[in-house]
Amino acid sequence: MDSYQLDGKLQASSDCAPYQYKEIYGQLVPIVPCGIVGNTFFNDSFRIWRHDLISDLAQEVPLLFTGISWPSDQNMFHNPIGVPLEVVYSNFTNPPNWRHRHIWQLDPKNPNNNGLRNEALI
Repeated sequence: MDSYQLDGKLQASSDCAPYQYKEIYGQLVPIVPCGIVGNTFFNDSFRIWRHDLISDLAQEVPLLFTGISWPSDQNMFHNPIGVPLEVVYSNFTNPPNWRHRHIWQLDPKNPNNNGLRNEALI
């Protein structure tokens, strides 16, 4: 990952090879977040259920998506300011292993937990 990108300064970086660019329709598009670490971001979706023996019902276990990273780590990650994330990142693309998920779509239930400030990414 590129430290300038993580600080909200969007640019392509040679430090991110081989995940610096992705070819889309014959054009090389810069990747955010770039690099091997950005490409391996955990992107599975799952739900956990528990079986209540008394009621004999299955109950979904709530998962935390915020409050899971250290404040000192959060201070190293910033989104560009003043423009919606989808617009800010429109000239960039997602890492190959993210499939169809984009940086501005990491937490659809909490818009403040998207982009480079997403706590699972941090």
